[in-house]
Amino acid sequence: MENKHTALETILSRRSIRSYTDRMLNDAVFEHLLKAAMAAPSAVGKDPWRFVLVREKKNLRSLSEGLPNGRFIAAAALGIVVCGDRHAAHGGLEGYMVQDCTAALEN
Repeated sequence: MENKHTALETILSRRSIRSYTDRMLNDAVFEHLLKAAMAAPSAVGKDPWRFVLVREKKNLRSLSEGLPNGRFIAAAALGIVVCGDRHAAHGGLEGYMVQDCTAALEN
């Protein structure tokens, strides 16, 4: 039961971060995060998500300028862009793709 308790505590203590440092974490941390994202369920196991790691400051700035609620990304050391491949989604349907990518984001 302890594992479930720990998982529940993690879910209930979730928070959004809007302030970043430019300190880069090691690649093992990002690998861990991506593995967690890819462990999310997807319709019929199609896994239509694609992940792009963005490390270059100019690209982070560019992304932040295109996101009304994402200006804070410019200060981050790295961004993970989640893209959906509708052709890979169950039945090629956008609705499944969006739900699947959202599940990956939550993980």
